[in-house]
Amino acid sequence: YAFVELDYRDGSRARLPIIYNRDIKEWFRTDWDTPGRIAWRRRDFGDEKQGQAVDPSMVTVRLVNPYPQREVASLALEAAPMQFSAPAFIAITAEPVEE
Repeated sequence: YAFVELDYRDGSRARLPIIYNRDIKEWFRTDWDTPGRIAWRRRDFGDEKQGQAVDPSMVTVRLVNPYPQREVASLALEAAPMQFSAPAFIAITAEPVEE
């Protein structure tokens, strides 16, 4: 669905995929296998889809730096080259590497 590309100070790069149906789903889906995936949900939307209440939501995606020993210089966000890829990145949080 999308990619996060990490550029390291040593000039190397890592490309981390955000995969549809593993990391994200449609905004109206709430059948996540892993608890804690919903970052925000609007509860008063009042719409229905196929007879079920719809609560628009945003999910949180957690990606792990494959090279934590390398210092990240920058990152880039990219939509995947597929027809319906239209990611919206609201916020990015980085956590320090635990020694």
